Amino acid sequence: MEYVENVMNLAQETIGVNLVMLKDLRITTSGNKHIDEFIQQSQLNAVHYSKYLEWILFEKFQNVTYIADGGFGRIYSAEWLEGNIDHWDIENQSWYRYRFNKYALKSLNNSSDICSDFLNEIKSHLQIYFDNIVSCFGITQDPNNKEYMMVLYYCDGNLRNYLNKSKIYINYKSKIDKLQQIARGLLDIHNAEKVHKDVHSGNILFYRAIPFISDLGMCKPENLKKSVKEEGIYGVLPYMAPEVLGEYQYTKAADIYSFGIIMIPFNDIPHDKFLAIKICKGLRPTISKDVPKLLADLIIKCWDAEIKNRPTTKELYQILTTWNNETKDIKDSEYSEYI
Repeated sequence: MEYVENVMNLAQETIGVNLVMLKDLRITTSGNKHIDEFIQQSQLNAVHYSKYLEWILFEKFQNVTYIADGGFGRIYSAEWLEGNIDHWDIENQSWYRYRFNKYALKSLNNSSDICSDFLNEIKSHLQIYFDNIVSCFGITQDPNNKEYMMVLYYCDGNLRNYLNKSKIYINYKSKIDKLQQIARGLLDIHNAEKVHKDVHSGNILFYRAIPFISDLGMCKPENLKKSVKEEGIYGVLPYMAPEVLGEYQYTKAADIYSFGIIMIPFNDIPHDKFLAIKICKGLRPTISKDVPKLLADLIIKCWDAEIKNRPTTKELYQILTTWNNETKDIKDSEYSEYI
């Protein structure tokens, strides 16, 4: 009975939400037909509040601060006093909003002339469930340079920053917990029949020690071998699977390989064409002797040159979940005895 009531409530919320937001669209539009239609479709098709996009006037942001240039655009931080949509309040028939301290604004190069790449990245955010994936709340436009921007969940830094800031030793229990959460995000991407294609430590962001996968700009269905050859290959060399380097073959298994490199990265080695050749010939990072054997075996499986020998994302997530659950009360000094 409770389940039926929950379903009915969800249906009522969805109907109410769509009607209200369609009314709002007549007031707050971007002035661009393609973007307005894109946002409207996201609202009509949304199955969860986190997938409800809105057009956000740039003047609603304060303290917009440049952070860095990415591979395809620029990242800024900003304050949004109104805050993002959190859920639909049935009793008051209005949105309940939640305000984070900061939001991230991400522009794509030359996005003033709205392009399919910009909308495709946002579409990937909508098609992938929200666990451990950076959320996209809407679209805005800088009136000065006319660049369109995605309004995203703000994180404190990436995996490299997290490790550098962690002054104390990060034990294996904590590492497994973080890896499990990253695997959960990757599983969401693969369940949406997408391949991330650019998994590396710089794209694993952290907020309050919780990891999120970011940069979905290259997410596409796998086995687009012909188009990939025409477009070339993209990514961070040490994290690229040998089949990507040799045959331009992006698959879910290539993401698994990259995940394995996140667990044990290359250290102190030039990132040049010779590294690419060595990877194709079987070079992998060195695993230290203090890594628990079962974890080392899992990493080696992720690195396997044969795609069929690598674990699936579901298998990877299940293994890490099992380890995480079974070792919660184990002392770190005893950890290697359990995995």
